This record gives sequence, C-alpha cells and structure tokens, in this order.
Amino acid sequence: MRKYFMDTKIKGIKIGEKIILIGDILDSIELCIKNKSQLSTLILIYSTMDSMAYLSKSSTKNTVARKDFIEWTEKYLVKYLDSNCKGIDLYAARCGVLHSFIESSSLSNENQAKLIKYSWGTADNSLLKKVTDSRYISLNIESFLQALRRAVGDFLKDVIENNDMTINFENNSKDYFKNINLRNVN
Repeated sequence: MRKYFMDTKIKGIKIGEKIILIGDILDSIELCIKNKSQLSTLILIYSTMDSMAYLSKSSTKNTVARKDFIEWTEKYLVKYLDSNCKGIDLYAARCGVLHSFIESSSLSNENQAKLIKYSWGTADNSLLKKVTDSRYISLNIESFLQALRRAVGDFLKDVIENNDMTINFENNSKDYFKNINLRNVN
C-alpha cells in the first residue's frame, strides 16, 4: 500500500517503510544561507533540482539527462522565479556551479543560455537587474529557495495524484540514498 506524507514545509515523502527526506536538504540550504555559505547554497540548490529531475524521469531510463532537468524546471520551477529565467539557463548555471564552481558553462559561453547573477539577503535585486545586460539574469537567492520549495511541493503533489508519476518516482527512488545502521552489520 502506498502511503505518502507532506506538509506545508515539505518534510518528505514516505514509500512503504522508506522515507525520502527532501525537507532535510531544503532546510540545509536555509542553513547555508544563514551562514553566508554562498557556493554551498548554490551547490545544494542545483543538486536538489538534479535529484528532482532524477525522481521524475521515466523509470525505463537508467540515467537522468539534460532534457529531464530542463523539463522539470520548466514544469515546476520557472513559474515561481521573479525573472525571465528558462530551464536551459538554470541547466547552464547548474553545470558551471556543480562541475567547476563558476558561473559560466559551455552553454553560456556559446550564447545558448544566459548567465545568472545572484543577490543575497536584503540586497535589492532590482539594482542587480539594472547593472547587468541582456546576457544575464538576476535571481535573489532567498526567493530562489522559496521557488524551489514551491516547485518541490508541486512535484510531490503530482507524484501523489498521478499514477504514472507515482510509479516512476517509486522505481527511481529504490536506490535513493539510504542510511545503514552499522550496529546491525556483523
């Protein structure tokens, strides 16, 4: 029997006896923001988006691909961002941050995606928008996290309500990160 739980501040989703604690990651992102760990914040945000794309992909596919990431962000995330950001822009930023700890990637270098500049805390994101040209998108990092929370919530709601998505989610999460209790190992 499938049993899921969610609340307004996403804790996780339970499949049988297994709980996937997505909320832990989102809460960790908030801690990074509070600690002014800017790169760690971005790494966790983009990794979470990667993970959601993995959980949403067709379970007949072995790996997640660029297309899956872009589709997930276009369907769930970009509508909540206060910018003209597209899935390809987020994917390019993800590549730069996760692979090299930089803002650019081959996609942005080849003008296939815009670069993303981030404002933090009480910084006025509209000022960042004014000083950047059309090659850039500006995002406030706290707003980015809130958009991600809403996107994850929408995605998990769809997983619960759509049988095909439920099946994909269940199959894709079989190998999801698990804690092993070493006290039970001989």
